[in-house]
Amino acid sequence: MPALTDQDISVIKATAGVVAEHATQITTVFYASLLNKHPELKAFFNASNQCQGAQAKALSAAVVEYALNIDTLGNLGPLLERINHRHVALNIQPEHYPIVHANLMAAIGEVLGAAVTPEIGEAWGNAVTFLAEVCIEAEKALAAKLADRQGGWIGEKEFELSDRVDMASGVVSFQFKRKDYSGGYDFTPGQYLTLRVGSRAPRHYTITSKSGADVLQCTVKNVSKEGLSNQIHESLKIGDKVLLGAPAGVYKAHTADKPKVLISAGIGITTSWAFLQGHKPQVVRIVHLDKTEANVPWKSDLGKSGIECDFFYTSEHGRPTPKKLLEKTLSSVKGETEFYICGPTKFMQDCAHYLNSEGHNKIFTEIFGTGEIAKCPVANAA
Repeated sequence: MPALTDQDISVIKATAGVVAEHATQITTVFYASLLNKHPELKAFFNASNQCQGAQAKALSAAVVEYALNIDTLGNLGPLLERINHRHVALNIQPEHYPIVHANLMAAIGEVLGAAVTPEIGEAWGNAVTFLAEVCIEAEKALAAKLADRQGGWIGEKEFELSDRVDMASGVVSFQFKRKDYSGGYDFTPGQYLTLRVGSRAPRHYTITSKSGADVLQCTVKNVSKEGLSNQIHESLKIGDKVLLGAPAGVYKAHTADKPKVLISAGIGITTSWAFLQGHKPQVVRIVHLDKTEANVPWKSDLGKSGIECDFFYTSEHGRPTPKKLLEKTLSSVKGETEFYICGPTKFMQDCAHYLNSEGHNKIFTEIFGTGEIAKCPVANAA
């Protein structure tokens, strides 16, 4: 793989600020052009994220991070790992990258116009090509690694819905089995399944079955009348066929022996359940915020788990401050405690900032779907 030249790096650093200023405009133009010229690629993208601009904002943030770290690419390790897992889960192929390159460079030229001199265009073209080659190699290795686990596979595999259970108001657990395999499935607690039904773009859902079980399960909240969650809630029946991407994702326990507090809001509780399945001896407390008690899946099971649980309901007392939410927790934990947070981005930001202000820095977050990495002081730290 050819490395970027010193000249390329110098030009990227010199123009990073200009690109950053127009990044979202560039990526908005890019997606409009890409999906207009290559409608077959719509199968990879969530339509609501496109309409709301989340996809463009996520890509613009990644482009800016790449440009700002062009001479220290090691800093991008966590971001690239997250992207690589997402691409493998979606079955992105090497042949897709030249299409992305051509449309992204065209969008840069359209937005920045004459400011893109031949020298600047060449440097950015080389940088995009270099990053594509890095991702292609990493994703090939990752796909092979995931496939090598017990029950693993590459690409999308047909599964059958073997059971569905109502877990709470608007929340259903869906259980899947393969006709051609009867063994267990190995994965890291906290990873997600990528579910495709029919011709709709796939979505990622946290795996809520236990690693090693002979089924794969995800637990889904019905969040949109037009989205995939509504479709599977309303029409997915036992015996129906779906396509699943192999378990993937970077959200995981960062140590095997340190105490862990699991903090969630809404359907973010699926990650707490996943961690409880795989790391129960280390879990010292569970904190959950929801609209009502009826909205909480596994409420009875959590109460019988022997782990201290704090439940808060906005319908009863409004939205608690992070201090109110976590005061019992912080009165009982040690300095080595790790905090795992999943929920809306602002919820994660607020909790992480508060924990950080109280002297805790082992804080890890998970974001569902496409969006900016939570701007928490130590979020996603290794």
